[in-house]
Amino acid sequence: MEVTVTPKSFDFDLKEIKANVGDNIKIHLVNADGAHGFAIDEYGIDIKGGETAEFMATKKGEFQFYCSLMCGVGHDKMIGKLIVE
Repeated sequence: MEVTVTPKSFDFDLKEIKANVGDNIKIHLVNADGAHGFAIDEYGIDIKGGETAEFMATKKGEFQFYCSLMCGVGHDKMIGKLIVE
């Protein structure tokens, strides 16, 4: 599955990404403004705007994703979750 995530000042356009165990996931990060990142610690993902990450969903559960580049005062609110069933 392919997903495009567009972060903008202190928000992601997607709050949840749903997948199944065994899915190959490709995430494209396209910044709407400023410099933002996208990270999922449990899957070793940390990309910056304009980059793509590809990984296999091997673990069931809910995993937080977040902006990995300090982007201003609302940075801590830039979170969402990957749900793998």
